[in-house]
Amino acid sequence: TQAQYNSVLALCKTLQQAFPKVHWKFPKDQSGNVSRTNVVNPSGLTTHFHLDKGKIDPIGFPLEQLEKDLSCPEDIYSDL
Repeated sequence: TQAQYNSVLALCKTLQQAFPKVHWKFPKDQSGNVSRTNVVNPSGLTTHFHLDKGKIDPIGFPLEQLEKDLSCPEDIYSDL
């Protein structure tokens, strides 16, 4: 839901402030899209399926949009 997305975004924005040296991007596949499979030696943002071949969640979560929104200026999220 939009409320869930807004909560994840607000949490990530707070973590960005606390950990400014973290690479706030998801692992990419060979086409440059967010990887939807297990990744060897991931860095930056990861999900369950990046870390464990047996995991498939979060299916349908807009990871590309989250990554894009995390690169936006802080002030546009002041109403979250």
